[in-house]
Amino acid sequence: MKIGSINYNHHHYDVIYNQNTHIASLKPLPTSSQLNKYYQQFQSANFNQTKERQRLQVIEKFKSKGRILDIGSGKGYFLHLAKKRNWKCTGIEISKKACQYANNHYQVNCKSGTLETTKLKTNYFNVITFYASLEHLQFPEKALKISHKLLKEDGLLVVRVPNIRSFEYCLHKYFKLPYHGFMFEHLHYFTPKGLKKMLKKSGFKTIKITSRHFAPPEKLTKHPYWLTINLVKRFFEYTNFGGNLCFGNVLYLYAKKF
Repeated sequence: MKIGSINYNHHHYDVIYNQNTHIASLKPLPTSSQLNKYYQQFQSANFNQTKERQRLQVIEKFKSKGRILDIGSGKGYFLHLAKKRNWKCTGIEISKKACQYANNHYQVNCKSGTLETTKLKTNYFNVITFYASLEHLQFPEKALKISHKLLKEDGLLVVRVPNIRSFEYCLHKYFKLPYHGFMFEHLHYFTPKGLKKMLKKSGFKTIKITSRHFAPPEKLTKHPYWLTINLVKRFFEYTNFGGNLCFGNVLYLYAKKF
């Protein structure tokens, strides 16, 4: 079922929702060469210490120390903070410039490439994170199965992905309001059900899923209509109770290897 479309660099892509997997994907998928070209010129967001610290604090409720692997580690901001808290850090980043920046500035052992092409020890990491990276991969289930091999027994997997069961997407779906969540680099879009199903199939047990996230909130508008929408979004994304309802724009899932 088509739920959206994207035009990028003279190419057209449809967003197709699969009712069996409860996940939507671009059709056709961009080629590896198209994606690699895009990521070599991609710029990471600026360092937000509060956001990265909050992410790590949640992880440390489940695992307090050990080896952590960040897939799509960008310029190494998250790993930099983890290293300061005595985690042994490794990153994988497709952008050569971003990887070089991470190593030069933070010495976090960032490896340039992809999860599939990077040689890593199996049964080695205590935590593996996919912060806004799983949706960028052509074959996310394959990446999860590789991660399963790399994690130690009882290891923790953390995933952050776009949510097409969100309040904002529902406004688009049912009331035709503008929706800006579809973009070229996001090859896949998830629902809570679809994400948990994919994780279970890859050998993981979900222990927590929420739309409570850590990015700075949007500025409130004075227009009464948009102010109401922004306040509802804040409830789903910046309160623990609202996050548990999973209607925010992103999903955070924490899972254990079994």
